[in-house]
Amino acid sequence: NVFNIIIFLKIGLKDSISVCFFAISGADLICVMFLISAECSLLLSKFMFQLWRVEGDTLSLLIMFYYGPVYDISQGITTFLALQKCWCVASPFRFKNIFTKTRTAFAVAGICMVGFSLCVPIFASQGLQETFDPASNATVFKLTTSQNRAHVMSFRSTMALVTTTTCQATVSVCLVILASSLRASSKFRNATHNGHLEIGYTKTAMTKGKRISNEILQTFVNQIHSVSSDGRTINNRNQSITPGRNKKTYITPPPRTNVHRKELKAIKSTAIVSVIFLVCTTPKLLFFYAMLCEPEFNLLRRYENTYFIANTIRYTFEAFNISCNVFVYLAFNRRFRAAMKEMF
Repeated sequence: NVFNIIIFLKIGLKDSISVCFFAISGADLICVMFLISAECSLLLSKFMFQLWRVEGDTLSLLIMFYYGPVYDISQGITTFLALQKCWCVASPFRFKNIFTKTRTAFAVAGICMVGFSLCVPIFASQGLQETFDPASNATVFKLTTSQNRAHVMSFRSTMALVTTTTCQATVSVCLVILASSLRASSKFRNATHNGHLEIGYTKTAMTKGKRISNEILQTFVNQIHSVSSDGRTINNRNQSITPGRNKKTYITPPPRTNVHRKELKAIKSTAIVSVIFLVCTTPKLLFFYAMLCEPEFNLLRRYENTYFIANTIRYTFEAFNISCNVFVYLAFNRRFRAAMKEMF
C-alpha cells in the first residue's frame, strides 16, 4: 500500500479512477497499520506485562474499534468506484462528465466523514483508566465503558451490518452490469471484425443474414462517443444512420485504439478489485448475521470459542483484501508498472 500511494502520486491523479484507487490504498494502509498494532499489543501484554502495564487485550480491542470505521471507509470507496464505472459503461453519454476528478475527491471525503461519524458514539463510550491490580501489585490501564455501552454496541453492529450488506449488494449488481456490457461489446466487435455493420443485418462471412440485437447496436453506438444530439449522425467516420425498414446503412466499426484499450483495462481492474472485495468481505457479512441470529455467539457467551475462530477467519480475509490490490494495478495499469520498474 505504501508503494501504491507513492506510485499514484508519481504518475499523477489525472482521473476519477486513479483518485479512487489512491484513496483505497490510503485507507488500506491505515487498516494494515491498525492490524499490526493490535497484534503487537497482544504480544506485549502477554510476554512483557510488567513493562506494558495494560490489562490483557485492552489496548488491542481499542485499536480494533478504530480499525472498523477505516475498513468501512475502504469498502465504501470500493463501492463508489464500482458504481461510477458501472454507470459510465452502461450510460456513457449521461454520466461521462459527471464523475470528474474534483467531484470524486469530494465524494471520497464525504465517505470518510460518514464512516467516522457513525463511530463517534462508540469512541465516546470507552477509554483507558489507571487502576490498581492486586495480582501484580502494580497500577495498570483497564478499559472503561459508559453505562449505555450495550446500546452503543448494538447501534454499531446494526450500522456495520447495514453498510456491509448495502455495499455487497451494490457491488454485486454493478459487476453483473459490467459483465453484460463487456460481453455485449465483445460480441459486437467479433461480429464486425471482418466487415461492415449494417443496421438491422450484418454482411460478414460469419454472420450473414443474422440480425444484430438492439443491445449490441446500442453498445457500439455508445462506444463511438460522437453521436449528435438527434442520435442520427456518427461523425468519426462521416457515416449516417437513417432508421427505416427498407433502408440499409453500413458502418465500419472503429479500430481498437489506445484509448479504448485503456478504458477496457480500467473496467477490468475495477471489476477484479470489486470481486476481491466481495469474496473477502463475505466472512464479515456472515459474521454479523450470525451475531444477529444467535445472541450466544459473542464474547463471554456460550459460543465464545466459535466466535474467536470466526473472527480470526474474518480478519484474515480482510487482511488479504487490503493487501493484494497492488497485483491488480500491476496487471492492468501500464504506467503503474513502468513507475514500479523505475523504483527498483
